[in-house]
Amino acid sequence: MTFKVSLFNKGLVASDLKRFWWVSALYGLFLFLILPFQHMMREIPVDVDHSWVREMLQRSLNIFSGQNGLQIVLICTVPVILAVLLFNYLHNSRAAAVLHSLPFNRNTLFCSHIAAGLALLLLPVVANGLVLIILQTTTHLKECYSLLNILQWMGQTALFDILFFAITVFVGMFTGHAGAHIAFAYILQVLPTGLCLLLVENLRHLLYGYADVNRISILPYDFPLMLLADGTDRTFFTAGTVAVYLLVAVLFLAAAAYVYKLRHAEAAGEVVAFASMRPVFKYGVTACTMLLAGVYFAGVSGGAWHIIIVGYVIGSLLGYLIAENLL
Repeated sequence: MTFKVSLFNKGLVASDLKRFWWVSALYGLFLFLILPFQHMMREIPVDVDHSWVREMLQRSLNIFSGQNGLQIVLICTVPVILAVLLFNYLHNSRAAAVLHSLPFNRNTLFCSHIAAGLALLLLPVVANGLVLIILQTTTHLKECYSLLNILQWMGQTALFDILFFAITVFVGMFTGHAGAHIAFAYILQVLPTGLCLLLVENLRHLLYGYADVNRISILPYDFPLMLLADGTDRTFFTAGTVAVYLLVAVLFLAAAAYVYKLRHAEAAGEVVAFASMRPVFKYGVTACTMLLAGVYFAGVSGGAWHIIIVGYVIGSLLGYLIAENLL
């Protein structure tokens, strides 16, 4: 017995690969210039004798070493851009009507886009990893770093690419605007920590005796953007941690697939695609803007409570007007 409807369609996957191959090509080119090309420039016996060169080459394969800022920028932007491009038809009512009129159900559309996106993201990482392996086994670079260092770099880069991609796809199911899609992908990752910090700062000014030791610390399992900003050590990624994050990525994609089936095609162009989520967005923006204004006015006034109240009023009105105009 065979399935009448496949979760993947070769034509859709091939179409995505043809349209967005340039994103993968540019990503691979930048990775090549950052790692293999620089390593080849250092591949001379006299350089290997210098310990600082060996250390620099080893650190280049650790995205948390502090010298891989450009690679971190690529990890934080390429998966987001690719996810927005793949589901860009959800931002245009005419394109959404055309795609949804094709003889494919939404599961097939969604899974085909996801398969193409993961292929476009992971192929550059694998290709550059293979180049690094060839350099490590055939040149003097074997004295600088091991095969395990290369595999760790490939695994961590692929893991963060998948996480950013999954989160962006999930967020995109709740909006029909490209700009909001990009913004929400980063806001979601910053919101938990940022909201905790805003609450702590406001409580510190409003409650007498509230000490700084009550600040919320970064949780061990945090969003990928916060992990990269916090400078997590590579030893943090044990087999169990990697399994947890892969499971989280799968859950984000599964939730996105479910929401996609509930989403109306007419939501294209709307900042918030679901009417039930619009009050959450409106009053969430209002509350966050109010807390941010309270922190600012408290810092300017030295903690005068009546000035803080004025800041709350101004911030809440400003946030409400901004959210109302966006909606």
